Amino acid sequence: MVDAKEEEQPRNLTEEQKDEIANAVAYGALKMGMLDKDNNKVITFVWEQALNPESQSATYVQYSHARATRVLEKAPPELLPRPGDQYDFKNPEVHETNLLELIARLPEEVARAAEAYKPVIIATYSFEIADAFNNFYHNCPILKAGSEEKIRARLALTAAAKQTISNALGLLGIKAPDMM
Repeated sequence: MVDAKEEEQPRNLTEEQKDEIANAVAYGALKMGMLDKDNNKVITFVWEQALNPESQSATYVQYSHARATRVLEKAPPELLPRPGDQYDFKNPEVHETNLLELIARLPEEVARAAEAYKPVIIATYSFEIADAFNNFYHNCPILKAGSEEKIRARLALTAAAKQTISNALGLLGIKAPDMM
């Protein structure tokens, strides 16, 4: 059996913090391993797959949340989104548009999952939003976006993605750690 504490090794953390993150990752892996399948299918659970941060796993989604948190922590405080701010995505890049569209889909996905009694819909959505955020992160510079207006807009999009990932995981009963 793989130990989640060995898989995720954060630095500069207390043992208590490391244990808390390891527990969140391990429980997330177990829960997602059950919820990301249709509820009338046989489940084969493989620890290595469940803890792989580069596969369709809770760890991947949790890591995406932690990545968004880290970007927001590194941002100058005066550029962080504030309630009531509005952002104009002039000529948005495809990765920005994809992420915005997925964020907007959360209420629809929740309704679909509730109507069908299928948490797999939210599990699949959580992978999609994490993937869209990671594509955005890798293809659209956030803190080095050029203009202050573009940096602000991308930080707002990062904050929205972080919140959406947290909400999706929360619906599944999975914690979204701020660091991993």
